[in-house]
Amino acid sequence: RVSIADIGALPPLADVLNDRRWQGALIHNILHQSQVIIYVVKADNLGLFRLEKFMKELPLLTKHVSVIYILNQLGGTRLEKAVSDRFTELMSGRAHFILPHDSRSSLFGKGITGSRIPREVDKIAALITSQLR
Repeated sequence: RVSIADIGALPPLADVLNDRRWQGALIHNILHQSQVIIYVVKADNLGLFRLEKFMKELPLLTKHVSVIYILNQLGGTRLEKAVSDRFTELMSGRAHFILPHDSRSSLFGKGITGSRIPREVDKIAALITSQLR
């Protein structure tokens, strides 16, 4: 049985550990009971800052969970290339994917033919499946 919980933007994990409200307990339990965490990074400097903070704090919460990191919507500007390079550097030895910005495609509608996005989603699904065995 596979359960997926989209908890949206995570607060700093240190706050989750100290938060006594129901949201803190819920996030703590979800992260603690997970077999695989998919962490989606927005392709900007703030996204990378939050990623680095998450990577430092995750061992405080759990050590036995696989994490797959995804850089979302990478375009071709210099800033986006710099973000991609930094993301790749941070991911040394970790499972990660970069989803390209592809104006010809939509995961939920027509126009997906010729896009690289479905191939990346297939790779991510295969990796998740292998982690659950």
